[in-house]
Amino acid sequence: MSQSTVMQHIRPSQATQLIPTFTGTLNNQPQPLVNARDLHEFLGVGKDFATWIKQRIADYDFIEGVEFSPILGKTSKGLFGGRPKTEYHLSLDMAKELSMVERNDKGRQARRYFIACEKQQTQPIIQVLKLTQQNEALQQELLKSRPQWADIIRYKQLQLTSTEIGKLINRSSSTVTAYIRTMKKLGFNVANNPQPKQLALALVHAQALENKAV
Repeated sequence: MSQSTVMQHIRPSQATQLIPTFTGTLNNQPQPLVNARDLHEFLGVGKDFATWIKQRIADYDFIEGVEFSPILGKTSKGLFGGRPKTEYHLSLDMAKELSMVERNDKGRQARRYFIACEKQQTQPIIQVLKLTQQNEALQQELLKSRPQWADIIRYKQLQLTSTEIGKLINRSSSTVTAYIRTMKKLGFNVANNPQPKQLALALVHAQALENKAV
């Protein structure tokens, strides 16, 4: 049986959390999941849980490892114990579809609830993407008006020091350091790539010779 890794419970919104959701890993992706047993209980299905979930999986060709993951639970209590229960962790899409096919008020209510859960999860992502795009556009404008910043980023990726970069752009090392500090505050990626120091120094000397020639 495949395993889905449970990470943490999602904090419910101000509205009542009809059916518990939690963050786990399915199809190698962290995402909100639903325990099928909780859904079965909420829907008030007449059939026993094991029969219901197995029949639904067969009828609608749900894909194990992509849309759901069976999890071997603990054995039942008793003098002689018993067979361990199997839990099923469902994606929100599968939970929505299972709710919809019940064709009753509970099913429609659960479906709307899972849609709301999806919106709650995607809104922060959309906001981050918008902010990232806006920041990238701002950075491009700054680089156009400050071409030396672009040079500094390129030279830093070659592992040059502030002193070496200063020689290339005709600025003091303290000025270069101040530029780097400002760029980092604005979110620029001013980092060193793991390239050989010798290659970087060779570029410095070649560029310096080129500047002298001019």
